[in-house]
Amino acid sequence: MGFLSSYLLCLFLSLPWAYGQLVPALFIFGDSVMDVGNNNHLPTLIKANFPPYGRDFFNHTPTGRFSNGKISADIIAETLGFASYQPAYLSSEAKGENLLIGANFASAASGYYEPTANSNLAIPLSKQLDNYKEYQGKVAEIIGAANATSLLSSGIYLLSAGNSDFVQNYYINPLLNSAYTPDQFSNILVQNYAQFIKDLYGLGARKIGVTTLPPIGCLPTVLTLFGSGKMECVERLNRFTETRRGCCGTGLVETSILCNPLSSVITCTNASEYVFWDGFHPSEAVNQILANNLLTAGFALIS
Repeated sequence: MGFLSSYLLCLFLSLPWAYGQLVPALFIFGDSVMDVGNNNHLPTLIKANFPPYGRDFFNHTPTGRFSNGKISADIIAETLGFASYQPAYLSSEAKGENLLIGANFASAASGYYEPTANSNLAIPLSKQLDNYKEYQGKVAEIIGAANATSLLSSGIYLLSAGNSDFVQNYYINPLLNSAYTPDQFSNILVQNYAQFIKDLYGLGARKIGVTTLPPIGCLPTVLTLFGSGKMECVERLNRFTETRRGCCGTGLVETSILCNPLSSVITCTNASEYVFWDGFHPSEAVNQILANNLLTAGFALIS
């Protein structure tokens, strides 16, 4: 074994998962539910890198996460033993050894239907996959091709998308909803989802977890726009004080640029009592529940 090979092997064996991580790396794809700041680097209005986002995050810092604090990807990473979160791939933190714990490729306003992302200047899943291919090359340069293959095949892959396809496209796009029934559009999304999973598998992914869509009719924004004045939903989450509106602003429609520093004046004081942080995204308290459910359902992926 030559010096370079020995060095690469030593580097690979010294990776954090040898000291408590349950898996070597975590890879995240999808939309705003999983985005940790990729949209900060895009010419899109769909961003969350300003207050009051991040109000309850470390140092009360807005990072691009669409929440008052941690999102489910953060909580999953912590539970799996990672000492730091997977960096947004477009961020300056996504370089060198930081890449060896995985990366986050998600982009707010993306979805299974490519025009959803394109119309919002977000990163479609096809481009997220291209970024992942680029990531693979960077990791191979750091630890060598064989070690990179092992890391990639042993890592866990999370995918959460589909919300934006309906709420930020289908239901507000008359050309689209006149061309397809909800079932027909759903079939298109399923076909695109299946192709994405096949492509991801073809690139070496073996442990893939996919979240289902939430009850879209329960989102505060949807209740406001399409609820005809009725605000009945989510009784099963009645341990929360407020389930029908978000914490930010009025809680009825505010999200992204509508949930801005001016909203702080009327933003709730205790987001842990709210199911939603803004009109579209869950609070950290609910992200904890979602992460717990994801980990329970996907426990087989860890072994």
